[in-house]
Amino acid sequence: MKFVITVWRIWKWRNMNVFGPNAELPPDPLYFLHKKFDETREALKKDDILFGNPHMLKMKRLIRWEAPYDG
Repeated sequence: MKFVITVWRIWKWRNMNVFGPNAELPPDPLYFLHKKFDETREALKKDDILFGNPHMLKMKRLIRWEAPYDG
């Protein structure tokens, strides 16, 4: 997760620098990245995406196509 966020932010900062004439980069990039790591972790934790929800049960269900009725 940290690698992806870091690469994405570097790419965004690079584009801001190249295409944005007055783009402002964060004064402390490491602090900014750590803040984004924490925000992402909290967002994923709230949705039970990162840590999983033990109360959710997976159920397999077979799905198949059925021909429509005549007419």
